[in-house]
Amino acid sequence: MASLRLPAALSSIPGFREHVRNDVLGLAPNADTGMLEMALEELLVNVVNYAYPQGSEDIEVDTTTQEGAVHIAIIDTGIAYDPTQASLPDLEAGIEDRPIGGLGVFLAKKVFASMSYHRAHDRNILELRYIPRATAT
Repeated sequence: MASLRLPAALSSIPGFREHVRNDVLGLAPNADTGMLEMALEELLVNVVNYAYPQGSEDIEVDTTTQEGAVHIAIIDTGIAYDPTQASLPDLEAGIEDRPIGGLGVFLAKKVFASMSYHRAHDRNILELRYIPRATAT
């Protein structure tokens, strides 16, 4: 398992993306990581923007590879929040009629093979499973 702990700041997101991308490319060197990185970034931005209203702490991202998949855990000690229970956005509504937010979690639910959440020891633990797909040639 590889683990990376950085401050809950937007400036940390490129480091987390690279950390996960390296595991994916180690498992599948020709994998297309674009959608993975976008979905991961959306989830991390949510933690940065909402988990710590009283000040910033750290986010930890753990990765493991197993059976052709990359398992990712996003761990924080912020406010309890289960993104797997987020309502799906109304994609039929006009852009001006939609509330802000919700598309990042929607994207993540499409990109990851599975998403699960639990809270243990005052920590949010979001577990993601990603199956790399090769780029078309």
